[in-house]
Amino acid sequence: MKKTRSIYLIIILILSVGSYYLYASIKSKDKNMQYLAIFEMNEGVKMTDFIPYVDPEADRAWELYQENKLLELFFVKGQNTPILKITAASEAEAIATLNTLPMVKNKLFRFELMQLMPYEELGKRMKKDGQDRPDWWPEDSF
Repeated sequence: MKKTRSIYLIIILILSVGSYYLYASIKSKDKNMQYLAIFEMNEGVKMTDFIPYVDPEADRAWELYQENKLLELFFVKGQNTPILKITAASEAEAIATLNTLPMVKNKLFRFELMQLMPYEELGKRMKKDGQDRPDWWPEDSF
């Protein structure tokens, strides 16, 4: 009886560990895409229109950052142009996320959304062993 119980426990342990690794491998393939959102003030919006939304906007941006949806936030020097780098599973999800921002909800800003892709050409130009540099690579960078 003890031997049978031990065998069952070992089988359960093996199945549990196997299930965990299967789940982890599926989740690692479920990668989000990155997007760049460039905001622009809507026509007719005055700077005073933003005042009631400054704190709620900052709070929502912080929430999105903590959820790992907002990766970076920038402003163009000398302009009131926010630029956000976000992550989402799809363009629709990215738009839905940006629409949760109070200044977007209240029609103060509109945005253009662009999906960012890796620059694969760089990898094609590098040698397979990673040690050789292409002809165009600066000498002092290695």
